[in-house]
Amino acid sequence: MKFGDHIKVSHRLKRRKREGRAFWDKIPMLDTEVIFLGNRTLTNGFRRWDSDEGWFYVPNEIIKARLVCQNERTAPFYVIREEP
Repeated sequence: MKFGDHIKVSHRLKRRKREGRAFWDKIPMLDTEVIFLGNRTLTNGFRRWDSDEGWFYVPNEIIKARLVCQNERTAPFYVIREEP
């Protein structure tokens, strides 16, 4: 897949934070044609407290995603990368 290719998606990823956890939530949407911008690696994880360093983020799951946008006037968003 190359920059600028058109693909169809049926969901988007939204970052959620709850009770010390940070995770990417899959939000369904109508099938939409989008423009591919690039591949990204995202993580789900949680926050931990250390008396020496304070709060820090601990990733526990890796998500392979694509960065896409609907057109040149809309904000880009992430979708899960589905391998053929």
